[in-house]
Amino acid sequence: MHLFFLCHRDVLPRSPEPGQWAHFTDDQRRVYTYVLGNLLLIDGPSKANLKLGNKEWPQKKALIQSWGNQTPLTTEALRLSDWSIGTIESRNDELAELAVEAWSP
Repeated sequence: MHLFFLCHRDVLPRSPEPGQWAHFTDDQRRVYTYVLGNLLLIDGPSKANLKLGNKEWPQKKALIQSWGNQTPLTTEALRLSDWSIGTIESRNDELAELAVEAWSP
């Protein structure tokens, strides 16, 4: 029996290895790592965060997909071919709109 757990994961990592995530400058990484649009809620095995580590988006995406069904917002993110500032900003706006809808009377 495989147990899966929900965890949140930043896609753009806080401290990538040299040469990883090179399409982000250090300043961009410092800003965008902590933005809501950079987070995914993942349904994965124990220690999923460790398994995802600092991997680039294509590797993280493939690993997450290998764990089966995901939450709807994560499934939507897995359709994205790249992870960029535009991706993070767009997801951030979308998530903010969803939050306003969810908590509006």
